[in-house]
Amino acid sequence: MLGEGRFKQIVREVQQYHEQGLAVAAAMEMTIFELSWYLRGMENLLSDFYMNKPLAEGLLDRVTDFRCQMGLRYIEAGVDIVKLGDDVGTQRAMLMSPETWRTWLKPRLQRVIATLKKARPEVLIFYHSDGSIEPIIPDLIEIGVDILNPLQPECLDQASIKRRFGRELAFWGGIGIQTTMPWGTPQEVKDTVRRAIEVLGSEGGFLIAPTHVLEPEVPWENIMAFVEAVKQYGQY
Repeated sequence: MLGEGRFKQIVREVQQYHEQGLAVAAAMEMTIFELSWYLRGMENLLSDFYMNKPLAEGLLDRVTDFRCQMGLRYIEAGVDIVKLGDDVGTQRAMLMSPETWRTWLKPRLQRVIATLKKARPEVLIFYHSDGSIEPIIPDLIEIGVDILNPLQPECLDQASIKRRFGRELAFWGGIGIQTTMPWGTPQEVKDTVRRAIEVLGSEGGFLIAPTHVLEPEVPWENIMAFVEAVKQYGQY
């Protein structure tokens, strides 16, 4: 559990950022599934869903309890956004069937979100999953997700996602780190930023960013091109 000394430091830092007029996000990604398979092993946990259900239930429930408690400490500290997430998508499809996700992970994620929203209804819930997760986006909306990240352009049709879900979700990300940022020219980076703002940012609800950490192969010129383009087109 979060130690009292560390918690007091979080409270101080949240207050300092709020005094500057900034919103504060608290990271609690790897919320349930990833933390559980880190403990059990991915192959073992996925097998447990079918062959050792009591063990899977016990592990997932303990992790969910822990995340509820941790999230409440962030709420007490006054954070504005809680960042949840589990990578459940591959490049082409989900890591598991949507039905399996709905059976094992959706109700537990829903419990975490409900716990946080009950404690502070105005808190914003951010959810991260890399990969192709389109089948479960309506479920994420249903259980209270407000912000979806990262909308990998290599895996999802961003225009379709915006058209179908843009009235119910805000989006965070959008610029590919597998394609545009490492391998595009500076002009291609700028063009991609402009298109992302036009598509995902139409009528608001978009925080533009690379879809993940920038790796060493990303040229400095492309990073500068990204920043310049955001400044240029960010008033769309």
